[in-house]
Amino acid sequence: MTTHKSPVIDDIKINRNNWLFDHPIWSEIQSFGMKDLRQQRISMTVYLDLCEAKDWLTMKVHKCSQLQLVYLSGKSQRKAPVEYILPLTADSELSQEKNSRISRTHSC
Repeated sequence: MTTHKSPVIDDIKINRNNWLFDHPIWSEIQSFGMKDLRQQRISMTVYLDLCEAKDWLTMKVHKCSQLQLVYLSGKSQRKAPVEYILPLTADSELSQEKNSRISRTHSC
């Protein structure tokens, strides 16, 4: 039986249990101090999908203290305008008022 060892990078053992929580973007999201852990996790998942799977450029994470949300910005193509993405779970409640506030204050 062959055993697989986890890679070691700069004296940090990387394994499938800790790689996400050691990611610098996850640390940045955590530093925002937002209350909703689910929204933080979905923001990280969307961030990774856009960066790794869809090759978006200049991706950044932002906090909106007023709404207690994490949102993303980036470009789908080099010459494309910056787009703003608000990652939400399927069961998130988004009222018309909250949607309007997000639209008006995307630079929270």
